[in-house]
Amino acid sequence: MKMIRRTLVFIIVGALLSFAVYKAVTKFTIRTESVTFGSLAITKTATAKITREEVVLSSDISGDVFYNVLSGQRVKKGVPIASVYDETVSEQDINRLKTLAEKISLLEAVLVSNSDYKTDSLGSERAAKEFQKNIIWKTLQNDIGGISKEKNLFLTSLNSTNVKNDLQALKNEKSSIENKQKGHYKQIIAPCSGVFISDNGVGKIVNNFEILLTAQMGNNGLSNLKQGQNAKVDFIDKTLFGVASEIKEIKRIDNENVEITFILRRFTDEFLTSDTVNCRFVLGEKEGLKLPKRALKVQNDVFGVTVITPRSEIFREVEIITGDDEFILIKDGGKVKLHDEVQVN
Repeated sequence: MKMIRRTLVFIIVGALLSFAVYKAVTKFTIRTESVTFGSLAITKTATAKITREEVVLSSDISGDVFYNVLSGQRVKKGVPIASVYDETVSEQDINRLKTLAEKISLLEAVLVSNSDYKTDSLGSERAAKEFQKNIIWKTLQNDIGGISKEKNLFLTSLNSTNVKNDLQALKNEKSSIENKQKGHYKQIIAPCSGVFISDNGVGKIVNNFEILLTAQMGNNGLSNLKQGQNAKVDFIDKTLFGVASEIKEIKRIDNENVEITFILRRFTDEFLTSDTVNCRFVLGEKEGLKLPKRALKVQNDVFGVTVITPRSEIFREVEIITGDDEFILIKDGGKVKLHDEVQVN
């Protein structure tokens, strides 16, 4: 009987020792990290639809296009933008019409009421001073085209008394050639006011330089998002990052999704080759208790982490604010505290 009791004691002691060794080894191999206070960017990835208020100009005649206005110039409704000439129009007439259009544009600029080079009682002296000032400014901007234009305006203004007569003569000559080629050319008239942009076709009138992006995304973490709030847009496929934008409109789709329209604060055609574009939207920052994402666990459909103390390992529920590929933010004031050690393996 004593032998049996002694054997049982040895078995129990051995089991206790084995358990203690297991706990010591397990505790030694547990990896932990401290809970800190920090912030994370709120980001959403979505496919956005591109829209912009613009009118595309076209011609039912194919041929050479000659512009009456410069690309980037603001125009009014009804202004002749360009002329398209088919292959029956002689090269000599086309070249002459191009020259006439350039000269007419130059003289019309001189006659604008607020022209820098409009002559007065000071005559060429005033014009020379304005020319000097504008040339310096264009040089600082490295605007070679602008320097050439200023020079031509200045030289023309020195003989401005005959500008109106010269302008009318050029217009008459242009009309004479166009009448001769009637039916073989088409004049493109601005259908609305805006900024003319030339392209591979005739061009387009841009009524507003604001490009709109509209995207649907999950509303998780976006409860405080407001109209007028600034945001950043990364164009993932175009390696174009950090484009400034503003939230124009927020529409609720259902309980889990919203549709947000962004106004881009940058005029560019470099990503407008399609109707849609893949974007990552940076919608601000959130603050809270920050810990590694790999510490997150799920028990009984509840998110939480294992908090390690010298005497215990306790699973504690957390309320997630937001997260990324590496970290999560959880609400402060819950069961997990600042500087707690959480298991990460």
